Amino acid sequence: CHFLECDFSNCNLSLVSLQDCRLNEVVFKQCKLLGIDWTRVRWPSIALDSQVVFEQSVLNDSSFFALQLQGLKIIECRCKDVDFTQGDFNAGSFSHSDLSGSLFSRTNLSGVDFSEASNYRIDIENNNIKGAKFSRFEAVRLLEGFDIELVD
Repeated sequence: CHFLECDFSNCNLSLVSLQDCRLNEVVFKQCKLLGIDWTRVRWPSIALDSQVVFEQSVLNDSSFFALQLQGLKIIECRCKDVDFTQGDFNAGSFSHSDLSGSLFSRTNLSGVDFSEASNYRIDIENNNIKGAKFSRFEAVRLLEGFDIELVD
């Protein structure tokens, strides 16, 4: 299958298999996308624009393991227990998203917008966050692995 310039709105596509599907300029808005293995998609080797955008959707229990999706936009989404390990999401956005329990390890998050994102746990020594944008009060989470005490 090949989805080109498609908008999915208010769809429940949980556990769908996207084996060998191609996604080009696809938007998922207010969709339920639980348990999807996004690594099965046939992503282009060179992406000029964002291949996929998620807005106000639920992506819990999904995998983006080792994907090269520069410019990925996950905006106002629930992303609980999502695997972003070893991915490259340079210049993307996770703004206003709940990232509870999501995994970031050896992930390129340079230039990523985390403004108003919440509940993330990102080891700043094990991920590239150069130029990333964080909300001031949530950014305290970046210090969790340092065994320090913060006081007001």
